[in-house]
Amino acid sequence: MAGNHQIYVALLRGINVGGKNKIKMAELRSALENIGLRRVKTYIQSGNVLFESSDAEATVRQRIEQEIAAVFGMTLPEPPLPFGIEKLATANNEDDAYEIVGRDVYLLFRRSVRDAKLSVNLQKLGKPVTVRNWNTLSKLVEMAKELRE
Repeated sequence: MAGNHQIYVALLRGINVGGKNKIKMAELRSALENIGLRRVKTYIQSGNVLFESSDAEATVRQRIEQEIAAVFGMTLPEPPLPFGIEKLATANNEDDAYEIVGRDVYLLFRRSVRDAKLSVNLQKLGKPVTVRNWNTLSKLVEMAKELRE
């Protein structure tokens, strides 16, 4: 969709406030601006990034991954694949629910995420995952709407 500016939200995996994968959000914004992404904004120190680009998702994703690897020495794995769904289902119970739509997994914890077998067993999907809660997603949607206006 070259020529049409799209608002993207990237949920980067493994970017932490502290520890070995610490990336300052100002440095991340600069790195992403250097590869031609426009109006780059970050939300909290955990790899939530909003930006505008006229390039297709696959192109943008590849450029982001290459830049983060080059600048910060971190790699971002492929998104989770649905081949592990049956394994994940064994961790489900009547309190929790999940839905897989493409590469996204939606989790509903009716009681507590702390005691949920489902959240502990996400690795059964066979790929590393990154998780965001409802409040963070709601804020990202709000920020994306503001960028679009």
